[in-house]
Amino acid sequence: MISIEIVNDNYIIRNIKVEDLNDALYCINHSEENFKTFRKDNRLTYNDIMERYLESLTNSLEFFCGIFIKEKLIGIIKGRIENNIQNELWMMSIIILKKFRMRGLGTSILKSIEEYFFNNYSVNIFCALVEDENISGKHFWDKNNYKMLRTIKGMISNNKNMVIYKKEIK
Repeated sequence: MISIEIVNDNYIIRNIKVEDLNDALYCINHSEENFKTFRKDNRLTYNDIMERYLESLTNSLEFFCGIFIKEKLIGIIKGRIENNIQNELWMMSIIILKKFRMRGLGTSILKSIEEYFFNNYSVNIFCALVEDENISGKHFWDKNNYKMLRTIKGMISNNKNMVIYKKEIK
């Protein structure tokens, strides 16, 4: 897993630890638009989140971070670097508990992630996957100057369409 620690006046973004998994599970399962992406009808279980954690832990190009305010986990961000012709960062999930949304916090967190990977890994292409039905998620990426690249039909196990968003920083 890529080691990440981003300290901001308002929050800290750092790698998830085993002891954070229950709180991360809570974030996913209490974000209606996001848990449907992971499962068709059921909430994720602790075993599900542990499996995703272990996958990230063993992959040197992945990250699975918690977003913390005053040491309380209020969100997660999961993704990976793709070393193709250019370094690209793919954000597979960004989830913030509902009571912390609509305050500019998500945009601030996203900018911190972009700056961190641009400065430390020379990443200048950022991509995000969003379920096509996730209207608020699509609005978030649009408002942060990501452009819709394409829609992939039936991409994940629940046969949902996924939209790819992309932003290039120069």
